[in-house]
Amino acid sequence: MPTNTKTQNRHLVDQLADVRAMIKVFEAEERALRDRILETGDTVGDENVAMVKESVRKLLDRPALEARFGKAAVAECCKESAVTTLSLFKKTVDVFA
Repeated sequence: MPTNTKTQNRHLVDQLADVRAMIKVFEAEERALRDRILETGDTVGDENVAMVKESVRKLLDRPALEARFGKAAVAECCKESAVTTLSLFKKTVDVFA
């Protein structure tokens, strides 16, 4: 008998925590595989081919801009955007029971 028979009844918050944990594992595996491919240069698989591309990205250095032009001048050029975050925390005590 499967040990996870309760998975269909898991709360959405608990399911989200499970998915985020799996994503962390997959991202670590992805980084390890990527690093290995770059180390070995072996970019041709049985079903896929990897293409290594190097590029340079330019980013603004906000502290340097503020030092040069002042915080007020930099603030005038900034725009705001709304962001919704959903943070998860392990329950230590069942305060919602």
